[in-house]
Amino acid sequence: MLFACGGTTSTPAIAPAPTAESATPHKPRKVRAPRVAIDPITAFTQSREDAAWIEVGTAQLVLGGTSLQPIDETPLAVDLLEERGSEIRIGVRLDHVRFAVWTSRARMHAVLARNVFVSQYSSAEFIAQDAPTVELAEGTHVVRLAHKGEYTQIRYMGSLEVEGWVPDDAVDDVGDADHVTGSRMPQFRPLMFTGGSTVRTENKWSARPLAVARYSMFVDQEEQLDDGWYRVAYRDGDVTVRGFLSKREPPSRVHRRRDPDAPLGPLATNATVPAETCLYAFDEPIGFVVGDRPALVEPGQRVGWFTITFDTPWGPIPFDATGPADTALEKCPGMPAPPPPKTPSPIAPSVP
Repeated sequence: MLFACGGTTSTPAIAPAPTAESATPHKPRKVRAPRVAIDPITAFTQSREDAAWIEVGTAQLVLGGTSLQPIDETPLAVDLLEERGSEIRIGVRLDHVRFAVWTSRARMHAVLARNVFVSQYSSAEFIAQDAPTVELAEGTHVVRLAHKGEYTQIRYMGSLEVEGWVPDDAVDDVGDADHVTGSRMPQFRPLMFTGGSTVRTENKWSARPLAVARYSMFVDQEEQLDDGWYRVAYRDGDVTVRGFLSKREPPSRVHRRRDPDAPLGPLATNATVPAETCLYAFDEPIGFVVGDRPALVEPGQRVGWFTITFDTPWGPIPFDATGPADTALEKCPGMPAPPPPKTPSPIAPSVP
């Protein structure tokens, strides 16, 4: 994008838009290794540096196997293990169990590799000094909607909903696993608006929308105008927007995720499965148990095999396990020791 020179904002909560002369350089984009198939057990026994995010949906333990239907579509951080056309294999890390599943690549979120202004065009857009803008921060998760030329159409759904186009080089499949969305910045002149309120490029209803409030929220009032319009600003760890908002405008619609299904109640258990018990899909190791965990253990259809059922975002999933007895289930062949849990650094005593 091209930006005009100089300029300041009227509130200290929002930094001025970058300009060709004053913009600080972007951090170098992290160079990631070529994507090759990763063994799930090896991945799960290593610390996770990069993560992908998905909308939980229909999945399979093995391609062509029984479909698993989600009970909760809340986005989930996962390991990206393998890609085969429109299907991806992901590693799921829950508190009690880790396992791999296959799901549609279309369910992957994108991760922004740098701070980027959202454009209404699939091309470079000139932004005048002090013009209303919406900017998304590096590490923000977005949904891909379309692609044209060298631009990707995205939708962000956080405190605000934003749709528009960003350059392809600002979009990645994975991001830092430790990324945490920053908290909302304080409002100096808070003004409350209800869900559906729309921030626009001008103080008129026909102007282009920049963002829509997903729920009741406070924004910064920069200036009160005529006919119920305000010049406003808002910023949190993901999104920064400056524009015009009216209290008299009817609410706009936003996209909602499906509410989680009603819980079926706790899974009935009959045994405690030992830590690091290997979980199989047919004869392939796809995960293991984290810690000693209660589970439903039943005899399998083959001699020396058992079925272990655990609760997951796809509901109860039966995994295969093997061992001489249901009380002596085996670890995965050649399984390395998992990394020790992270502990906080000791704090040096203060010196009087």
